Amino acid sequence: QTIVALHCNRGATYLKEKKYSSCIKDCDEALQLSPQCIKAYSRKWRALMGLGEIDKARGLLEQARRTLPDDNLFQDEMWKVSQMDELIQQTKHFLKTKRYGEAKQIADKLLKLIDTPEALLISASADAYHGIIAPSLEKCESVLAHSSKSVRALTVKGHILFLSGDLDSAGVLLKQALRYSPENKETKEIYTIYRKVEREAAKSRVLISQFRTSQNISSVKMAFEHLTTSLSDENIPIKTPLHSRFRAERAEAGVHLHRYPAALQDATIAIDVNEQNGRAWVAKTNALIGLGRAREARDDLRSVKNTWGKENVKIQEVFEKADMEARIYDQDRELQGLVAESRARLQPPPQQQQHGPIPTVIENR
Repeated sequence: QTIVALHCNRGATYLKEKKYSSCIKDCDEALQLSPQCIKAYSRKWRALMGLGEIDKARGLLEQARRTLPDDNLFQDEMWKVSQMDELIQQTKHFLKTKRYGEAKQIADKLLKLIDTPEALLISASADAYHGIIAPSLEKCESVLAHSSKSVRALTVKGHILFLSGDLDSAGVLLKQALRYSPENKETKEIYTIYRKVEREAAKSRVLISQFRTSQNISSVKMAFEHLTTSLSDENIPIKTPLHSRFRAERAEAGVHLHRYPAALQDATIAIDVNEQNGRAWVAKTNALIGLGRAREARDDLRSVKNTWGKENVKIQEVFEKADMEARIYDQDRELQGLVAESRARLQPPPQQQQHGPIPTVIENR
């Protein structure tokens, strides 16, 4: 019994440290010596869940119920496994059908029940689709800390980095996951999406660069179309930083094309998603100036300029531009007022009509 207890206790330590394979090995040793060891069954099924082996966990609990028919613990554990499996399948379904709000709600419930790697990764994916990037990456890191070559974790992290707008880092991780498992269906699908979007983004960057050097307006028009293609991709939800990035870039192109209302709309949406999108603020300010609303542009940008945009050179420059345009507009208005007042003084006062007696009209008879 002492050896059984040692295996069970070490298995509990491994379980806490998320070393699931080692935990299972110790639990198996304990069950060989004591087939009715409740703790070994309890810890092994949790380790199996940690590895995402839901069917094996359910089978183990069925075996435990047959071995220990009078113990109600395993009936409760079976209910937990079924509930967790149902939540996992629901979340995956909602993510696949792009019902991201419902997916997040279910994933949050799942994570309250168990913090296995699969639960953490599903929750991370649901968070990322809502633009909650930092916490989702932390969940991936907690899985990779115990399994650095986990293809599933690398894939999910790469996808999150893709949605965050960090396309270079996303590509590195997705390629790494494919090296470990070249035929992994999930990784291949996400990598295909990544490559399609990355190609469109690269084309628009090149075209914008060409415009800056040659001032060829056709380059901007083509960039605008490529960005429109990227923004219409249903794999880039509106709440993600990647969507905000493309909106800001299209707003910038819209300003160059003098499409100020459309540019203002794009920039505003980009800022709603990511309030600290400096590129979007610059585009929004230029669009407002183009629409003759320089004072509004200056006032909107003032708090940004004085806080997180303090070190952003482009924000400082566009603020000065908006301020200058607003001052010129105010001076023009003041000058127009003075001119109107001067003209009014120079004009003779209108002659008043004098009213005398009403003349008598003599009718010729």
